Amino acid sequence: MKILIGIAGDPNQYKEVEYSFDSGITIKSKYSLFAIESYHKPDLTLCIVPETIARPVFEKIESDSDMAKKLTYGGYEKLVLEYFEEFKAKEIGGADANFKFMLLPNSGKFTINIDSKQRNIHAIGRVTDFKYVALYEIAKIILDKIPQLDSNAKIEIIYDSSTGLNILNLFVYSVLQVLLSIISAFYDSTLIIYSSLPKDVGKVYEVVEIEKVQRFDRSFHTKPNDFLPLKVNDRTDSDFGRELSERIGKNELRGIFEESIYFLSSFFNGLPASLLSFMADYKKLLEKVDYFVKIYRECYEFSYSEGVLKINKRAHFSESFSVYLLSALLSEALNHFIVKNFSHTDVKKFSQQGVDLELLRELSNKIYRGESVYINRIEDELDRMKKYLEEKVLDKESEWIVYGEEISNLHERNFFAHAGLCFGIVVLKKQCNRILIKYSENQELLKQVKTYLREAIS
Repeated sequence: MKILIGIAGDPNQYKEVEYSFDSGITIKSKYSLFAIESYHKPDLTLCIVPETIARPVFEKIESDSDMAKKLTYGGYEKLVLEYFEEFKAKEIGGADANFKFMLLPNSGKFTINIDSKQRNIHAIGRVTDFKYVALYEIAKIILDKIPQLDSNAKIEIIYDSSTGLNILNLFVYSVLQVLLSIISAFYDSTLIIYSSLPKDVGKVYEVVEIEKVQRFDRSFHTKPNDFLPLKVNDRTDSDFGRELSERIGKNELRGIFEESIYFLSSFFNGLPASLLSFMADYKKLLEKVDYFVKIYRECYEFSYSEGVLKINKRAHFSESFSVYLLSALLSEALNHFIVKNFSHTDVKKFSQQGVDLELLRELSNKIYRGESVYINRIEDELDRMKKYLEEKVLDKESEWIVYGEEISNLHERNFFAHAGLCFGIVVLKKQCNRILIKYSENQELLKQVKTYLREAIS
């Protein structure tokens, strides 16, 4: 699966130039993304449109002075994206299910000239909302594609950084890195960064490969006590703050957030038994994430006066939004991988019924391939467990027994040094010549595990 992504500028400013590629092929186009799409022929192209490209909105509201007051996020999005669809239709053709424009939030003050007159856009909000909505939109695309992928599928993401503000390009780059740090555990993944550099200004631009990444850093950190995904921009607006908290379901979220933290921390810290024990509920998480985005978009307010369009966002996303979203992505990818490769249909029962030792070994070798520290730790511990149970239980069947000796206190260093598979916390069982593994039901020990997982991701 090949996905091409780029940030758009205002099409009104584009001029046709020639884009040249290393192969010697040249393509004439007004927009680098169109040229790269024609050259690479991706399965899907995503064009990110910052909401401050508001030319078509001005054209509408200046002919209807009351329109700005009536605007909703959906209406604003429709006006802007129709403008881009018309541009695309003129340049490379009309309706195409494999080409998608997506409107993303922006912030700051911008100027636009229409009919030689200056207009101003003032977008009020947090610039980081661009990053979180980019994370959401691109993750949703990947989530939609996962059920169609076989276990040998390869994912290639091409990012065209030729246009867009530097900070927005950096946000997209960081989003792609964190998404691929998860997806690359299950599918061979590549990220290619392009940019277009002037070879003959105004006439010829050279499309240059800036970077090609095939190994992704598995690290993720967040604030483990900050579980609210949306917060008010104006802290003095306490009534709206209370309303927002009620709407996002504050009372229910803490537990969901903590489970997501344990799940993500297990993945990023090389703890396979913990990963399956704290498997997140994909459907519940995705419903929550979709709802958070819906509420965020309902917090938009528009106004227009004397050539100035104001886009005021009363709420912003917090870091914890990414915890819910990445946990959903990891849960879906892990579930599909296990079902397709090991014929298990109810992954949620692993924490109660145990997981086959050899399945855990195969799964670990797959998702931590290339990370020898994790692989060696996990292999050593699984070999020790197998030997321990075979010496302890000679029969083909057994009840659950504690691995090693009973303990009352689990040391943090031991927990991570032994890949979460250390004495006292793991219980083992022989069933039909298989060895099953799960965590002890000792609530005090499980409480300590959760504390260590929370601290490891902070």
